[in-house]
Amino acid sequence: MAKYDFIPDFFLISPETETKLVVSFVSIAVLFTFRAVVLRAVESRTQNEDNIYTWRKLSWYVFVFLSFILVGRVWYTGVGDFVTFFGFFIAGLVVVLNQPISSIAGWAYIVIRRPFIVGDRVRIGSLAGDVADIRLFAIILSEVDGNDGSHLPTGRLTHVPNKVVMEEPIVNSSKGIGMLWNEIGVEVTFESNWKKAKERLIEIVGEESEEMESRAKRQLRKVYREYKIKVGNLRPEVYTSVTASGIHFGLRYLVDVREKRDSEHRIWEEILTAFDTEDDIDFAYPTRRTFINHIEGKADAKAPAWPPAPK
Repeated sequence: MAKYDFIPDFFLISPETETKLVVSFVSIAVLFTFRAVVLRAVESRTQNEDNIYTWRKLSWYVFVFLSFILVGRVWYTGVGDFVTFFGFFIAGLVVVLNQPISSIAGWAYIVIRRPFIVGDRVRIGSLAGDVADIRLFAIILSEVDGNDGSHLPTGRLTHVPNKVVMEEPIVNSSKGIGMLWNEIGVEVTFESNWKKAKERLIEIVGEESEEMESRAKRQLRKVYREYKIKVGNLRPEVYTSVTASGIHFGLRYLVDVREKRDSEHRIWEEILTAFDTEDDIDFAYPTRRTFINHIEGKADAKAPAWPPAPK
């Protein structure tokens, strides 16, 4: 290996070490320049942001890997020396950097098994959000607030160590059919015309989810190739039950994972508009009332009048 004398003597660096430093710097600079040229070519050929993002991430990992190999070969010329160096290096990392190594293992699991990709809506433990980036040590989530059922972005970015995917359950709402079963509860009073109310609700939820059923069937054909999923009936349903306040209707329908809040907004406005025009339908709410059975009860179910009439 040729020797260079670029570094001043007061650094007390031997010519051999100086040569290795220069070669290492040049190797990294060449790789960095080559990566920049490749990325410039990719960006000039496509406007797809997803493809550009993938090329950036992949080229960075290749750059780091090749830099490590080339620099290692410069400083450890013999195969045995390099293997020894590599073994001690990995062992030291495992002992000293347990948490980061666990995160690298988590990153490898994410890359190989692909439980989620960038853009998916996921919940990891108690955290929920859209995957904004997958890095070597952490996942970047664009947080969504689901505590109030809105599932809208909060504007915050959450950094989640990759090792968490090995310890916490992962819920991927974008995987599978990419839709959720959403349910809205509506209650009307016992005196309301509940059959008419149910008919109106069936019309409203049917119009809202008109395209979802056919879309879900198309997605299921793709999902069946990878997962054994049985979702049953895909049509919207309106279930009837009775509560202490009145007659309860449960509107259950498919909705896109990112359209839940907007869908509920549209449905509630349709319900409010529809019930406002009906004189025999009223919303129920918690109230207290006195029911006098011998006056208000059905003819064959009335209790005797109290107090009894004098004889």
